[in-house]
Amino acid sequence: MRSDRAIALFLRLYVCVVFCFVFAPIAASFVFSFNSDRFPTIPLGGFTLHWYETVYNDPDVWDALGVSLSSALAVSFISTFIGFCTAYRYRFFGKGAYLAVALLPPTIPLVIMGLAMLAWLSHVGLSGRPISIIIAHVVLCTPFAMADRVVIMSDGEIAQTGSPREVYRNPANRFVAEFVGTNNILTGRVAGLEAERIGIDTELGRFRAARPDRPRLEEGRQITFVVSADLVQLSDAESALENRLACTLISEEFVGSMVTLFLEAEEGFELRVQASQRVLERLDLSGATTVFASWSPEHVHILPGD
Repeated sequence: MRSDRAIALFLRLYVCVVFCFVFAPIAASFVFSFNSDRFPTIPLGGFTLHWYETVYNDPDVWDALGVSLSSALAVSFISTFIGFCTAYRYRFFGKGAYLAVALLPPTIPLVIMGLAMLAWLSHVGLSGRPISIIIAHVVLCTPFAMADRVVIMSDGEIAQTGSPREVYRNPANRFVAEFVGTNNILTGRVAGLEAERIGIDTELGRFRAARPDRPRLEEGRQITFVVSADLVQLSDAESALENRLACTLISEEFVGSMVTLFLEAEEGFELRVQASQRVLERLDLSGATTVFASWSPEHVHILPGD
């Protein structure tokens, strides 16, 4: 688990480096825009706002800005309207064929799509007009406005498709569970089958889960199950729930109003819990050496692939 945190730290640093690489030229252009010299040179010349005055006094710039704003508003309204009518189960004749065609543009390389749109708009005499900008952007934006499903891919193959909630709450395999959201993944063996519950023996003890509808589970079968970090409850006293662990608080990660807590249980297992700052303030875990994490059997998801 320590190595996982080291990898996460490395990936964060890597992302920061990539962003710096991408945005450094933009930042440099901004600095040079105040340079009195005609060309970007170091050391810089004197400070000036001449280039901004030139742009401000150019009528072509204001015309272009007006076209951009009007096109953006029109595209936003039309794409959202079409996407709303399509995604929210409004029925109309030919909807299946329309969906197949409307969802096609994102799968086509932008260069090819742009050349095809240019050729078609020129053929119908609309090339170079603001309406052509609106048409082209509506074609590209509408699929994203109507999309109500996500697709998770792994090694070039589709790992799972479904609504965001379905994928988040019911991952199809370990890859999806690790890729989407913040999940705690445990492995154990089936120990005790009841009508609505099953027992799972793990290195951390026995846990209980709601019996799934799919694959038949047998005594002794190894399974992997997932508990979402936001479904784990915290307390400073042992909970009455069937699934509970005594843990030590290691660290906290603040993300807006939510906090991700990193807890360490027996055998060095790292448990992650997400809670609002308001909940944590009520618990006041600052001086606690041991905290208790618990979750309901209904919140245990057994991965179908196991």
